Order: sequence, then C-alpha cells, then structure tokens
Amino acid sequence: MAYDVSKLTLDEAIKSFIKTAKKLKGDLVVYCSKWEEEYVVRDIRDFAKLKIRKGDVIDATVYVDDDDELYDEFRLGEGKDDLVVKKKYLK
Repeated sequence: MAYDVSKLTLDEAIKSFIKTAKKLKGDLVVYCSKWEEEYVVRDIRDFAKLKIRKGDVIDATVYVDDDDELYDEFRLGEGKDDLVVKKKYLK
C-alpha cells in the first residue's frame, strides 16, 4: 500500500532515501508506472526534474550490489500519511 503524502513530505522522504543510498554505497532508483522507466536519483535535483503529478504512485528502492535494501511506495496526494512517513524516515 502506498503512503498518501504531500509534495513536501515526498521530497523529504526521497532525501532520506538518497542519504541512505550514499551511506550504503548504493543507488536510489525511482519508478512510476506512467513513465514505464526507472530513474537513478543521486541528488534531490534529479528527483525534482521528474514530472510527478497528484495521484502518481512512486516506488523508491535503494539497491546495493543488486539487492534491494530499502523499499517503499508513495502516492502524491493530500498528505494523509505524512506523520507516519515522517516518523519512519525523518528522524
């Protein structure tokens, strides 16, 4: 199930995933079914270039040596799950 998050919380969660990827010497890969492509995100500016609209579901995965170390789904929406995501990823 994807977390319903605001744009601000989504950006903060992605920053946390980027930090984790760097710490583990891995890569953050994001996927949205409407794009039909995966994108490697190394910086929040890379993520900002992606055209994400309200209702889009984003899969974020940190890969280290082809193994997924961290994964979650986020849906850009009203922010109903902002508090849950902040507690989980923004410590």
